[in-house]
Amino acid sequence: MTVGLDCAKCANPATNGFFCLERPGQDPMAVPKRRTSKRRKRARNTHKTAPAIVIQTCPQCGTMKRPHRVCGECGYYAGELRVTPQEA
Repeated sequence: MTVGLDCAKCANPATNGFFCLERPGQDPMAVPKRRTSKRRKRARNTHKTAPAIVIQTCPQCGTMKRPHRVCGECGYYAGELRVTPQEA
């Protein structure tokens, strides 16, 4: 880090220019003025919930299954037997 001698804080060898905000070519960082409250934070994050799992009935046997997947009970998908059903 190059230390400029533009101000009194930069010229102080104890600080090594660390506390100086007047460095050429560097802008000070953005710092929030107030702490974000729980209410505001939660209101901002309301749309980040996980989507609900879609379940539909199997047209062959009528049990509940996820769409676009082979039925675990009868082994049918799109009207064709894809997997042999296992008996419990």
